Amino acid sequence: MVSRRDLGTIGLLALALPAAAPVAGARPPVLVVQTFLQALPGRRAQLGEFLTRNWLAMDRRAIDAGLFSHATLYDVAVATGDAAAPTADFAVEVGYLTPGGYADVAEAFGRIRAAHTTVLVDGLGLRELGRIVGERQLRVAATS
Repeated sequence: MVSRRDLGTIGLLALALPAAAPVAGARPPVLVVQTFLQALPGRRAQLGEFLTRNWLAMDRRAIDAGLFSHATLYDVAVATGDAAAPTADFAVEVGYLTPGGYADVAEAFGRIRAAHTTVLVDGLGLRELGRIVGERQLRVAATS
């Protein structure tokens, strides 16, 4: 059953989806990084809200500054095989415009991060809501 809190989180997540849509004339990414996060027990909706209000807020500024091609928050619906361990509840995907990825934009993104005030969810930060359980870097081989 979906609670009112879950509906609010789903709504916030839906607001993040347009960031994933390619913009006509936008440069495609050459490197895509996916960071996988697992919520602490009972904290899934709050973790999704935290990621939206903080990570995606900073990523939006990075997109506007030309550092990223896109940033998307995924709610992991199903995972099978080796992808199922460790279990992740969310994946945050960022598209980089250069092959060096984060290393190429670290200084500029550091300024974005320093200017951002962390928005707590119900008084809780990332450490109280979940943890990063992995990362995947993908080099773009072809697009259509």
